[in-house]
Amino acid sequence: MNCLIADGFRPSLFWYRRATSARDWLEVSTCPAAPATRGAHEARRARMTGPGGFKLPFSFRKESPEKRRSKRLSAARALAEKNGLPTQYVIPHENVQILPGVLGRGAFGVVQKCTLKKGWTGEAVVKRVSPKRLAPTDASLLRAEMKIWSALEHEHCVRFIGVCLDPAEFLLICEFCNGGALHARHVAAAAAGRAPLPPRTLAWQLGQVASGVAYLHSCGVIHRDIKSANVLVQTRPGADEKLLLSDFGLACFAPKDRAEHTAETGSFRCGPAQ
Repeated sequence: MNCLIADGFRPSLFWYRRATSARDWLEVSTCPAAPATRGAHEARRARMTGPGGFKLPFSFRKESPEKRRSKRLSAARALAEKNGLPTQYVIPHENVQILPGVLGRGAFGVVQKCTLKKGWTGEAVVKRVSPKRLAPTDASLLRAEMKIWSALEHEHCVRFIGVCLDPAEFLLICEFCNGGALHARHVAAAAAGRAPLPPRTLAWQLGQVASGVAYLHSCGVIHRDIKSANVLVQTRPGADEKLLLSDFGLACFAPKDRAEHTAETGSFRCGPAQ
């Protein structure tokens, strides 16, 4: 093996070691024993490249943070494209600041408030999902949710903002509805002994929900989980409250070749082809 010589200085041993992070590190030592710590190795390298030393022909510099972020973003966009999600909805993980406190828990993970450093200026909500804990059937539902939700745009459907597809954690981000769930309001009203809502108010609420459902059906989408817990309330100063459909975790595209008549309600139940 050829040794590098500078000012009478000859390293006596070169070796390779594969680090636990799956990166290859080329270590150079001036003695047969490896540096005891990373700090010792850094100090030795600094002495070797300082005044009076020599500069090694190998690059000891690790990837820059910008390059690592660029690689992660490229991988996330490729994953989104593979699963039918428009790449413009992919958000870098470092642009999302998750706030403390849990708003709720769903089938796939916890729900918390968050803020975005770029793009979205209002309040937002993030659903945190661990890919490693997803069963195969859950993974297919999550893919369908992202694909369908990202294609929706209606005043009575919760707006989809974007997604982070980091290997360690997926983040589904949507607008925040400050009025909470309609179900929670009904429970609080019943606990307080308040009178039932008047027919006019109920008709107004049903009209907004029906508007959202009609839009979904016009897009060929079936929600499959409509209930008051999945209807959120948006309050606005000087304006009427607005109801929005949320939680598209069970949504699917309406199949054209399979429908089953239900004797209980006299309606038709559709689902994905088996």
